[in-house]
Amino acid sequence: MYCITRKDMKFGGYLVPARTRATVIGNPSSTTVDAPGVQLSITISFWNMHPNRKDGVPLNELQVLNELGQYDDAKLTGLMIDTNTEQVYMDAGDQFYRGATLYKWQVEKIFEGKIPEDVSLKEHNDREYKLDAIVSCLGATLASWVQKNCDFRRVTKRDIENGETIEDACPGDTMLSNKGLRQFEEKLLEYQNRLESTGFTYEFDGGLVWN
Repeated sequence: MYCITRKDMKFGGYLVPARTRATVIGNPSSTTVDAPGVQLSITISFWNMHPNRKDGVPLNELQVLNELGQYDDAKLTGLMIDTNTEQVYMDAGDQFYRGATLYKWQVEKIFEGKIPEDVSLKEHNDREYKLDAIVSCLGATLASWVQKNCDFRRVTKRDIENGETIEDACPGDTMLSNKGLRQFEEKLLEYQNRLESTGFTYEFDGGLVWN
């Protein structure tokens, strides 16, 4: 299970920027997402931290070697952090949350007051909606928007030779242009923010194939 840090975290010389991907150690209760005071242990890989920060550990040096020299193959590649569920967004796509639900007021906030018909309620319950149905609806809506609004261009032989396409791409296939990628990223952040208002996050793909 993964999570995303909400804000910058500074620990001595180490800086963990906001929106760093982390791994959750153990399973928290599925009912305590975004709950105050609920402890959580996570591991942060240096690989997942953004490079070129002005303060903190030089994160472009992803492996910190053992300075004692006792074990030549020992290296520090990440950090373990004790935090709480209010400091991170939890992965809504994890199997652990298959049966999770959100209250009606939370769902109305995501969809700006009007809940789509294909977002289903929990069985025998008129106040809680299924998290997976919410994620599926957001994903489908985003994919439709991408196809209608983002700028695409044709793949060329040079794109393939330069490794700028997905695997098995052929000349004539379509891909996002630089402009289209900026359009997608801006819209993606909007959709993530809507879901993250509930304490969950999700890696929406916009209906596209990514390497």
